[in-house]
Amino acid sequence: MRRIANCLVTSSLVLAGALVAGPLHAANLDAASQVDAVTVYPDGASVTRVITLDLPAGDNTLVAKDFPMGLDPTSLRVEGEAGERLTIGAIDARPPRPVPPANLPDIDKRIEALKDQREDLQGIIIAAEARRKFAEHFAEPRRSASARRARRVR
Repeated sequence: MRRIANCLVTSSLVLAGALVAGPLHAANLDAASQVDAVTVYPDGASVTRVITLDLPAGDNTLVAKDFPMGLDPTSLRVEGEAGERLTIGAIDARPPRPVPPANLPDIDKRIEALKDQREDLQGIIIAAEARRKFAEHFAEPRRSASARRARRVR
């Protein structure tokens, strides 16, 4: 087992490294970083994060997900220390894949239920407006047939 430390990074990081001593096997390792130092400049800042962990011998991929979303991938700098030979093969900064909320199906069901409820209420509103117009039609003052005839004669 070997340690890697002093990774100067400021974003999501996938670090692939290989320790040549011992049996070779590949491992994907989740790595958490800790802020070690911050230097503020007039036009930005430099953040040093440290990832310390035991690496098994062989090819390993370290995946650190606790970096700022707005990182400029070109600003990444990585250094590694180990008791044995350590080779940093690649650095790949990718934005995290969006994860849908855990309750998305429940939200979709609720939205559908509310849409159905809105359609039902719209039907009730339309029926009520039709009844109102019908009632208003009969509430208008009606002239008797003789008043209508007398009006025509004049």
